[in-house]
Amino acid sequence: MFSGNGSVDTIQSKNGEMKMRPYYFFIFMIVAMILVLPACDQAQTGTDKVMNKVDDALDRRPGEKARDATEDLGHELEDAGDEIKESAKDAGEEIKESVKDATN
Repeated sequence: MFSGNGSVDTIQSKNGEMKMRPYYFFIFMIVAMILVLPACDQAQTGTDKVMNKVDDALDRRPGEKARDATEDLGHELEDAGDEIKESAKDAGEEIKESVKDATN
């Protein structure tokens, strides 16, 4: 890859031109694809969002059962988190009252 004098190894063609080895081109193409492919990601338009909501309501989305299960799990986790917050708040109030009664 690199010679002792710090220059990049090249291949000399029959007509005297210096060409880089093919694997440099391969690396260049991979880097270019990594930089360009994220630009291909399309954001959903308003129509796509509406169609997704309609398909969700009519259970026509691909993998609908799995999506519904994850949505249900998310709702259950939110509910459990709310219950934990309420329990912690109630426990804190009870501790305050217990400390208040113990000091009086």
